Amino acid sequence: KEGQNMKKRSSIALLTALLAIVFAAGIGVYSNYIGMQIYEESSNHLLESYAQISKTFTLFVQRNWVVLSQWDSLMKNMQEDADIDSIWSDAQNNKLLWHYSDFYLFNESTQYLTVDGRKGSADSIDGVFQEMYSKGEPIVSTYTATYGVPKIAFAMPMSRSLTLDGVTYTGIAVSYDTDVVDDLVDGSMYGGQSDCYVVRSNGDIVLELEPQTELCEGMTNLYDLSDHVDWKYGSMDDIRDCIQLGKSGSAQFTCDGVRNYLVAIPTAFSDWSLVGVIQTDEVDGAMLSVQQSTIIALGALCIFAVIIVVLGVVDDIMALPALLKFVVQIVAALIPALNGVTIQAFSNPNIFSDNAYWVLGNLSIPLTVLWIVAITNSVNLIDGLDGLANGVSAISATTVLVIAIMGGQFQVAVVMAALVGACVGFMPYNMNPAKMFMGDTGATFLGYILATMSIEGLFKFYAIISFAVPFLILGLPIFDTAFAFIRRIAHGQSPMHA
Repeated sequence: KEGQNMKKRSSIALLTALLAIVFAAGIGVYSNYIGMQIYEESSNHLLESYAQISKTFTLFVQRNWVVLSQWDSLMKNMQEDADIDSIWSDAQNNKLLWHYSDFYLFNESTQYLTVDGRKGSADSIDGVFQEMYSKGEPIVSTYTATYGVPKIAFAMPMSRSLTLDGVTYTGIAVSYDTDVVDDLVDGSMYGGQSDCYVVRSNGDIVLELEPQTELCEGMTNLYDLSDHVDWKYGSMDDIRDCIQLGKSGSAQFTCDGVRNYLVAIPTAFSDWSLVGVIQTDEVDGAMLSVQQSTIIALGALCIFAVIIVVLGVVDDIMALPALLKFVVQIVAALIPALNGVTIQAFSNPNIFSDNAYWVLGNLSIPLTVLWIVAITNSVNLIDGLDGLANGVSAISATTVLVIAIMGGQFQVAVVMAALVGACVGFMPYNMNPAKMFMGDTGATFLGYILATMSIEGLFKFYAIISFAVPFLILGLPIFDTAFAFIRRIAHGQSPMHA
């Protein structure tokens, strides 16, 4: 007999371990699946946002080329030096409207003249001027002013050289503070916490629009970033292909423990792409919080589903006292209730009332525990006829599954789909005459999962029908249990004993 007891205890321990492993693996798969869904949804949202930034940036660049071309045309047709005063006056009057910091005339010797009369030679912007002369075409580039402010400059050769006060100028340029450009282009997105870079197909960074992180600080080529990060979704090769082929794409990487999105969007300018970098918390922090709370709730459900199953196994083997089973069931119901799986409100059946809902408040947790324990025992109590508990559970789970899918509650739908599959698969062996019986182990487990998932999928998300639908779905076990209790009390028996 001692050997048989040891064998039973070993079987129970093995079953508990196997169930724990299965549930842990299921939560892991669910977490990875939801993580991928969040990544894809957030990536699509980011691509749409940066596509709008790309359009705004394109309009900004085109406006500057138009303005420079117009000023160049005015100076080309200038008849005398006095005309320059009217052109300068027009440029100064529009400074606040255009938000530029300086308008220049310049030459290859780095001599310059600004609209406000400043003149001289500036080494800080020399690189911009020399790049234009070496290419012989309009350019946009960045530089840092002598007083440390990063700037963006648009420069183009003049159609006709202009000599003023003995100095000949052959180029025209306008510059902006990069934070001004950042505000004009993407300053409102994610509270200004997004980084924007304009890069060429070879990865060279053409422009940096006031980056909020230091990820690319000191880098001249975007592709060098791959040497310092770990990729979670996608890779730098994917981003490189998008940039070189003029397509949109996204990836996600981790740097110094911080996860970031990297998106690439083509622009209207040949060989230019807009690249954005933003921390994932700025994009999907709320969704990740929901995912974490859902995983915690599901984890709690799984842990105490295991407790319910083990309780049923032990009860089938040793016939535990009813009071002990009841206490364990209350504990198993209390934990998910304390982790957010609660009935928070009922819809008011009085359609003439000003209050659409009855908010439970402090009664939320007690009623939730009552619901879970009641449904758990109700399903167990109707397991007296072959196939009855299994069939009712299959129908109830299917109904919750359909409503969960209609409402987009896919975490509930996954659990209900698994439960429906288990019930349907067991049905041929449990129909009259039954070849197999689920016992307290299966019946209490089915009741527990139906009770908790009905809270997640019905009471929580469908308040307008929260009172009626769960009772209709689980009506048979509820009313059968209620009538059994009433019948036993009427005959002078304890409702806890058959």
